[in-house]
Amino acid sequence: MSEPTNGDGGNVPRVRPVGAVARPAGAAARTAGGLGAARAEGATRAAPDWDLVRKRNNVEKLKYEKHPLKILDEVPELGAMDYNDVSEEDMVRFQWYGLYHDKPKVGLMMLRIKVPAGHLTPPQLRVIGELSHRFGRDYAELSTRQTIQLHWLRIRDLPEVFSALASVGMTSKGGCGDAVRNVTGCAVAGLDATELFDCRPELNEIVDYFVNHDEYLDLPRKHKITMATCTDQCNAPEINCISFVGAQQGEQLGFAVHVGGGLSSTPRIARDLGVFIDKSEALEVARAILDVWRHDLKYRVSRAKARLKFLVDDYGAEGVRKAVEERLGRKLEDLASPPVPTETSDHMGVHPQKDESKAYVGVPVFAGQITAQQAIAVAELAESVGGDIRVTRQQNFILTGVPAERTDEIVGKLKEIVSIWPCICCAAPASPAPASRSATTPSPRPSRR
Repeated sequence: MSEPTNGDGGNVPRVRPVGAVARPAGAAARTAGGLGAARAEGATRAAPDWDLVRKRNNVEKLKYEKHPLKILDEVPELGAMDYNDVSEEDMVRFQWYGLYHDKPKVGLMMLRIKVPAGHLTPPQLRVIGELSHRFGRDYAELSTRQTIQLHWLRIRDLPEVFSALASVGMTSKGGCGDAVRNVTGCAVAGLDATELFDCRPELNEIVDYFVNHDEYLDLPRKHKITMATCTDQCNAPEINCISFVGAQQGEQLGFAVHVGGGLSSTPRIARDLGVFIDKSEALEVARAILDVWRHDLKYRVSRAKARLKFLVDDYGAEGVRKAVEERLGRKLEDLASPPVPTETSDHMGVHPQKDESKAYVGVPVFAGQITAQQAIAVAELAESVGGDIRVTRQQNFILTGVPAERTDEIVGKLKEIVSIWPCICCAAPASPAPASRSATTPSPRPSRR
């Protein structure tokens, strides 16, 4: 594994919790009197080294002992073994290929397939349906990060599964583990008439780079990136590690950059770095942010404090910006006016595309659960109209490229394929005025994160 150098992460002052018992006055006086000495001691305390990291952090130790990506070479051998004989360390290494040991732990695996921004071609969805039928008990899940998950896979199945995914340009590499996870975005990017610009080329550049540069599969923890230019910011930029939010400064198109968002047990709202970057700079800036984080060993000592949001807590938005600018070797342009989201859309129902002759149809899916047969049928329907399929953050899907004059026919066929909530029937028909969004009745199912 690569060995990042130590960074400059300092110690964060601890604040006594509300309600905690105060120390005696004498102790407080001694503390006050020795404050300068304490600061001097903190300033001279050695930064963490790799020995300490690997002593404290078992995952860093197992990554050092054997790179998780090497587990793929051992699949034939491991697949022939009783799953009880596969080491727990190797089961963890499988995460770097999007695999988790399903519960209860009886040798079956969950596979998370990466679908950047949720965009799928018909052949890709068809292959997923076929894999679900062969290995996954005819079941698949649309996730809140626009991935698709299969269950009940066995280790011995993986060569066939990975080969089938590769045949249609898909991968699960980095789907889990300490890696850049699936990059999310607006499900209707390239179709929405109100988007600032089509950012799919920039998003795909980020996806391709981080999946093909293995040094970024040795991060302190998982890392989540999102990019979108839709006016309603439907991709939830506030809860991602790095968010590229579509912005315009004068005649220049690009992004505002937010960092440090996340959920889990210590949720954080991403902070605005206050910069504007040209759309061509997105990958370079993403790399710089990741490099600041992954080279600071402070964020590898404890798994509980390893996410980028804790670095942002320590550095502050201004400190992160300064560190990123140092990495880049130049100052970043100030953001004149932060982009403000419009009313949120779930993209359900029938909507016009930029091309007025076509529409897209958003279809609610209960709890994101689909069958293999439904996946294959939707793929065939998309292929028949020359469109594609998009997975939304709310675990629904969208069928695109529907000829406007055939929307009623296609909606009828979709009803035959999946159980659709009433909102698809209540949606406004495709309008010849692409600049206005069609209003739909929201899905009665609350979205899950």
